[in-house]
Amino acid sequence: MGPANGIASIYKRAIWPQITHIKTWKANACVLFLFFILISQQLKGQNPYPTLPDSLRGDTIRPSSNVGILQPGSKTIRFSPDSLDAPVEYDAKDSMVLDNINKKIYLYGQAVIKYQDLQIDAAFVELDWGNNMVTAEVRIDSTTGKMIGQPHFKQGEQVFDAKRMRYNFKTQKGMVYDVRTTQKDIIAHGAKMKFVAAPKRDSTSQDTAKANNIIFGSRMLFTTCQDPEHPHFGIRSRKQKIIQDKIIVVGPSQLEIMGVPTPLVLPFGFFPLKKQRSTGLLFPRDYEYSENWGFGLRDIGWYFPVGDNLNLALRGDIYFRGTYGIGIEANYIKRYKYRIGSNVRFQSQISENTATGKFQRTNSYSIQGNISQETGAHPNARINGSINLQGNGFQNRVFNDAQSVLTSQINSNLNFTKNWPGKPYSLTSSINLSQNIRTKVVSASLPNLNFSTETLYPFKKKVSSGKEAWYETIALRYAGEARNSFVTADTAIFSRKTWENALIGARHNAQMNTSFKLFRHFNINPNITYDETWQLKSLEREFLEAPVTKSRRVFDLVTRDSITVVDTLSYGRVKSNVINGFSRFNQFQAGVSMNTRLFFGLKTGKFTPLRELRWEMRPSVSFNYSPNYLNPRLGYFDSVQVDSRFPNRKIQYSRFDSIAVYGTPSASGKQMAIGYSFNNIFQAKAWNKKDSTFKKLKLIDNFIFGGNYNFAADSLKFSPVSFSTTARFFKGTTTVGFNMSMDPYIRNAQGIRINKFAWNENRQLLRFENARLSVTTDLTVGKIRAIFRGEEEEVVTDLRNQPARKKKEESSDFLSLFENFGISHNMDFTWQSTGQGTEFRIGSNSINAQGNIALTKNWAINVGNIGYDFVNKGLSYPAVGFSRDLHCWNLAFNWQPQRGTYVLNLAVKPGSLDFLKIPYSRNNFDGRRGF
Repeated sequence: MGPANGIASIYKRAIWPQITHIKTWKANACVLFLFFILISQQLKGQNPYPTLPDSLRGDTIRPSSNVGILQPGSKTIRFSPDSLDAPVEYDAKDSMVLDNINKKIYLYGQAVIKYQDLQIDAAFVELDWGNNMVTAEVRIDSTTGKMIGQPHFKQGEQVFDAKRMRYNFKTQKGMVYDVRTTQKDIIAHGAKMKFVAAPKRDSTSQDTAKANNIIFGSRMLFTTCQDPEHPHFGIRSRKQKIIQDKIIVVGPSQLEIMGVPTPLVLPFGFFPLKKQRSTGLLFPRDYEYSENWGFGLRDIGWYFPVGDNLNLALRGDIYFRGTYGIGIEANYIKRYKYRIGSNVRFQSQISENTATGKFQRTNSYSIQGNISQETGAHPNARINGSINLQGNGFQNRVFNDAQSVLTSQINSNLNFTKNWPGKPYSLTSSINLSQNIRTKVVSASLPNLNFSTETLYPFKKKVSSGKEAWYETIALRYAGEARNSFVTADTAIFSRKTWENALIGARHNAQMNTSFKLFRHFNINPNITYDETWQLKSLEREFLEAPVTKSRRVFDLVTRDSITVVDTLSYGRVKSNVINGFSRFNQFQAGVSMNTRLFFGLKTGKFTPLRELRWEMRPSVSFNYSPNYLNPRLGYFDSVQVDSRFPNRKIQYSRFDSIAVYGTPSASGKQMAIGYSFNNIFQAKAWNKKDSTFKKLKLIDNFIFGGNYNFAADSLKFSPVSFSTTARFFKGTTTVGFNMSMDPYIRNAQGIRINKFAWNENRQLLRFENARLSVTTDLTVGKIRAIFRGEEEEVVTDLRNQPARKKKEESSDFLSLFENFGISHNMDFTWQSTGQGTEFRIGSNSINAQGNIALTKNWAINVGNIGYDFVNKGLSYPAVGFSRDLHCWNLAFNWQPQRGTYVLNLAVKPGSLDFLKIPYSRNNFDGRRGF
């Protein structure tokens, strides 16, 4: 290859790519100047490439030893063994200066250096291609005197911000000064740091282990505070080693707050940085000192993953004076299938009896679990539900917040449903538990099995030929159930006796009904229902004639001495015996109902606020028949003597009383009753002057009254007449409910209904029996705005579950402070007829408030619950507190005055360093002792 070809090759491979890449004319002039030097060396027979900067070499592929001569007689072009593996790209917004003698390039103004996955941005960069070294520094703005262009280093996921840094492309090592870097959520500040990049893996290597960047530092501060210049807190250590995405290891360390060292010193420390799951220590949620229990740690534990799907966490509470708690939390996740979670806790608390000075131990437990199946996991089977079971008041003993203390009922439900494609039936299995925390009584039904069919139309034609015949609407439906149930104390739920006394039963239900219209406006609905119940236990009662007596000593005034007197409490007693064995009973009912709708209207004129009144009545009449289940031949009922003095005085009882799984047969005798019901809805149409339109108003919703008349009864054929209605006012803010019962018959002196009409006795068509009025008000800022703006009403059933409204134009007004705050008021009044008159009683009258009040951006008042019970004349478990946002710290205080408990907590915001906290609290046991 001749000189001309060599010159062309140099220009094509080295010069032309740089000219097209570099934008400034000064830099291009430098490149052309270098090109002329290369031409002279080529003409002299010298190889220009050993002195050519790596960044200027267009082709970085080194020729192999057997490709040294391109043509016979041509010279071999060799590459320096110290050359880099890839080109170094560089650019600057202001200017670039080429120092060919010292083999350096100086970049000014938003300089950028790129090499493989490395990028450095700074105000000034010095590129030394002779030593494969790059230096980046910050610059001082001559106008403002402030630092600009702080060097920013990025290689893969490793990022630095510093005032000065040096990096060697060949050794992949560097020094960084006045550095700030982030590892996970931990921000490291240091004066000096050495960086060693992870070696690049050869694509042909069999080693699949991932290499990590390593950082060595001294006098570094680790924090999660986002203040870039002056962190509010941190852990200062003398020596550090950071392995990216693995761990931070520090030597002797000291906690600093606002730059001031504290007495808290650690000999060493570890901070995990792994993004994937890894075994490790769970820092305690609270550090606590109790007068009864001593110093303790709450929720300290250990976390470890098991396989790819299961996570386990062992937690515990440890106190120096013997109180402890243990728990295990597990989460199993099968992607696109289901999620299973469980949390089992056991608490053993020790307390001192101040009267006797003895210590006593109280144990309690909590079992929680949940399972949820993804929507597309299985087309025909689905399982979901939650379990919540507590023993000995666990929630009330361990926690002091208002929701935990005031909750009196918890429920558990677990359901499994199975469908068969193309089949009209399905199977459901469930577990249901209801626990009263105050009475410690658990009602459980497990398992429940339910097999049911869809609505079947056996007479419906497969091919429709127009209008359906009446018999084509006949529908059949079957449902079969089986249940095992028991009621026991929460401490005995797992005892053998509880399960032996469980009640087992099954029920079959078959229904047939149809519906058709009569004279176009009347809906006729005939129906037939058959129920059959199976049980494995029945009841038998017997009379024991031995009288029940009680002895007592009294003073005899005649003999002046004490004598023994025997009182007879009862003349015999009734004993109930449970008979094990199969038993059954069935029930039959047939009926027909008719209903229609009637409309009445009244126009009031153009000069009244209400232009039109509307009354809709929905009358319904029905006839129902059921046989007499008191018939002795059926064997459903029996009688038993109750007093030895009156052998013929007996009471009737059902053989399934107190042991029935699905209820007992009706004891009301034969039924041939006509029932009647009238549902009334009152509305109005009002003229809106703002938009000249009519607006519908609901005055009274569903004012219903009804009763029945039994032809088969020998007396008291009329039933009491019931009245009920519901109305909402102020855009749904206040709900008023009313129900009342009136009887056409009178009662005797003993309060028993007798077959005498009230009309014949005192000229009353119906005699007042009882009534109840309830008023419920739920007031929020959103509802207040809706009232004044005329927006549609919003019905809220549970204020605590109401989502927070988005602050729009209201964000600056006064009411926005109470956006997440609500007040509820409940009143309940009852009237009961007695022999002497009507008794009035206030059942409940209480006002409660809960929510958050954002006073400022950083200050907030927290009201877990506060209220007053006007009936009992006392506060209803107030729980109040406040919180203060301290940038990277949170200050919170919560107080429950009725228990004498409180918590004052100054803690770092959630993150890797949230174990740094200063708690001060009083627990439930200390609060009781204090009072």
